[in-house]
Amino acid sequence: DEKGFAVPAFNIGSDQLLKAVMQQVKEMKSPVILEMSPDEFNFVENSLIQSMIYEASKTDVPVVIHLDHGDKYETVVRAIQAGFTSVMIDASKLPYEENIAITQKVCEVAHLANVSVESELGTIGTTGIIYTDPDQAKDFVEKTGIDTLAVAIGTAHGIYPSDMKPELRLDILQTLKDTLDIPLVLHGTSGVPDATVTECVNRGICK
Repeated sequence: DEKGFAVPAFNIGSDQLLKAVMQQVKEMKSPVILEMSPDEFNFVENSLIQSMIYEASKTDVPVVIHLDHGDKYETVVRAIQAGFTSVMIDASKLPYEENIAITQKVCEVAHLANVSVESELGTIGTTGIIYTDPDQAKDFVEKTGIDTLAVAIGTAHGIYPSDMKPELRLDILQTLKDTLDIPLVLHGTSGVPDATVTECVNRGICK
């Protein structure tokens, strides 16, 4: 945002992790995004989401409850019904036109429920990175109506092996920032040096 601040997002798989994150953000007076993947959501069902809603209601920092890498339309709808305030639909592995179609469908139902939508272009953390194309991203944002875009600039999910150092394409990120007018999301920063994360935030990363 204009203050040069990105909101951290943590995947929450247990009550203990939820407590630890909420204690930390309260101390730091930081907004937070509590995330859950479809696998986690399917495993814990609605019980952990209820805990997240409870923790959010009794803290004075802004909290978002987010579905991370939503795999299909049905999962997204179930997440909205369960109380998530933000959802991601990740159809980035599908052909471009199919990605647009499913993302439009998700935006339609989510925005009716006042839930924000994140989507992804390019590939994050697979062999042979496909970087997000800024011109395609502009077309995608205009056609789908998404609220945030996860961009592929060279990160991978999880902790990096000791012999692997992520090489981030900050030039692509800068072009994306200049081309788009929605917040950008960077997945896979667990093993990225703090200074590089800061540089990404300076170039438009908001989550």
